[in-house]
Amino acid sequence: MRNRESSQTKRKRIDRGKRECRDPKKIPAHLYASTRLKCEAMKRLDSRYSVRKMCKVLGVGEKQYCQWRIQEENRTGRRLEEFELVQRIEEAFHASDDAYGCRKIMRELRIAGIAVSEWKVRRIMRQHGFYSVTQRKYKPYRHHQETNPYQEDLVKQNFRPEAPNVV
Repeated sequence: MRNRESSQTKRKRIDRGKRECRDPKKIPAHLYASTRLKCEAMKRLDSRYSVRKMCKVLGVGEKQYCQWRIQEENRTGRRLEEFELVQRIEEAFHASDDAYGCRKIMRELRIAGIAVSEWKVRRIMRQHGFYSVTQRKYKPYRHHQETNPYQEDLVKQNFRPEAPNVV
């Protein structure tokens, strides 16, 4: 009889399992969230709750949260700088009648005293839809086409004919 559990003991074990949320469907969704989402939520709620308690509940280290806050401030500063750069790129692009590409715009910015890489200008132009307008180069018709405006080569590179008007 030692191997058999009483029904009451079995129920207690099942209830304890439910309380501990061992069933994956019952685990709270906030535990699946990425660290970035958790930190953003903590930033919104830091006026109401203690950061230390929120870190403990969400499973985020305090140092990790503080590093995220510093990085977020740096990102905000970079966004402001990039916003000004986007405006300068847009001005240079429209001043050239939408003809300049990333290299020429980079040169224009360097002349204006703004040090920026070609790749950054290229990325900003792509993100904001600044595509330079190019004209197609003139290409003459080819000789093998049916609608050839050129006559057949009668001289055949023979520039010393035997007599005048004879090929």
